[in-house]
Amino acid sequence: MVSLFSSHLPRWLQVLVTEKFFNACIIHEKAKKNEKNIYCLDCCISICPHCLSPHNSHRLLQIRRYVYHDVIRLDDATKLMDCSFVQSYITNSAKVIFINQRPQTRQFRGSGNFCCTCDRSLQDPYLFCSLSCKFNYLLRTEDGLSKFLFECDFLPLPETGLDDGLVTPDSVLEPSGSTKTSSGSGGYDEVWCRELACTATTEIVRKKRSSLTGRERVKGDWDIVELSFAFSFLAFLFPGHNSDKIGRQIGDAIQLFTDSLPNVSSFEKRSS
Repeated sequence: MVSLFSSHLPRWLQVLVTEKFFNACIIHEKAKKNEKNIYCLDCCISICPHCLSPHNSHRLLQIRRYVYHDVIRLDDATKLMDCSFVQSYITNSAKVIFINQRPQTRQFRGSGNFCCTCDRSLQDPYLFCSLSCKFNYLLRTEDGLSKFLFECDFLPLPETGLDDGLVTPDSVLEPSGSTKTSSGSGGYDEVWCRELACTATTEIVRKKRSSLTGRERVKGDWDIVELSFAFSFLAFLFPGHNSDKIGRQIGDAIQLFTDSLPNVSSFEKRSS
């Protein structure tokens, strides 16, 4: 995999994909809501809401969290870069995309599309699970990234004001459809998109779900939806409880359940 520290990336993008957000601000360590969930593109640093004053005239990007990983609003991202073919998610009535590749505990190969960089299962017609995966792919296959990055002189925070960036778990995958960005213009060259789709498709391995065991089906399905509905249901049953603890409990319960599932072949033998 091509390193994202490549000299082909501008400084602001290098820092965006490597910065650790949501750490407590050491300058305002005793203040409430001091998580560093704002990224200043001009200074290339993460800041907390209490640090905003010196950066008011700068380009600012709010970082949010979805399933314990950093995301940004698609509307904001499309002002800075070409986000076509990156799978988006809908949460709190807004589309978001992941900044970085997420770890996978188990490799799952079912039917459908897969990320061209990390092989994560995706909805059709998406080809990348995150921005970093797309740029890693482009660094391998394209001559520079200049045509995929846009000039943006003004990027304010949302007019509705800052939220804590912690996205609620009632999120769902965006339905399959157009790969154009939310701006409507698409923000990318249509000829290149067709070429990318053809090239990337050759890297996608498809398997019929009927060839998988019952255990693999369940594990793959949970991996695709990111346990969103389970989180939402548990949050409804236990309001006010610690979300990290609930998340661990869900993971343990699903692990016990899927490990107890017999293979499809076992069912076939019994029925015969």
